[in-house]
Amino acid sequence: MASASPRRRFFLEQSKVNFEVWTPHVAETVEPGELPRDYACRIAELKFKAANRRFPDCPHIIIAADTIVSLGTEIFQKPENRKQAEVFLKTLSGKWHQVITALCCGRGNHMISTTEVSEVHFCKIEEQYLKIYLDSKEWCDKAGGYAIQGLASFFVDEIKGSMDNVIGFPFKSFIRLLHEYKEFKSGR
Repeated sequence: MASASPRRRFFLEQSKVNFEVWTPHVAETVEPGELPRDYACRIAELKFKAANRRFPDCPHIIIAADTIVSLGTEIFQKPENRKQAEVFLKTLSGKWHQVITALCCGRGNHMISTTEVSEVHFCKIEEQYLKIYLDSKEWCDKAGGYAIQGLASFFVDEIKGSMDNVIGFPFKSFIRLLHEYKEFKSGR
């Protein structure tokens, strides 16, 4: 798995899949005019290719993913600091936004990918609760500055789509992708 995400690790551990973790270091810079889904796909592919270069003779399937939060065409990556997390959460407050995860899997020159999109609506976040959340530092290393499985669950009014995706690893999409890859490799 070309990801350091503890959420992805958790899902794979729960499924009893044997895996190893390697963290790729790729530039996660948004290109001018790049749309959120295109960005997530490009970064997941860069992670896949980095792992493929690092382990060219790997006999196992490489899995790479990238999760982002978006509001319209605006992309919310992991906040760099508390102030940026605050700006993200204030921007998302009272609005619907998307959580997009791009998944890639394969080996060598054979890669297939998919994308999962979920819609999340935040209630209007009151200042006192925002401060408590920011003080918790739960926003660190989280796309959009929040983890739905933690304290930020109090900000969520409604979800349309996969909760696993909002957590950071759309497990059903991952299983479908693995089956697709097996069929592709077997020539079906």
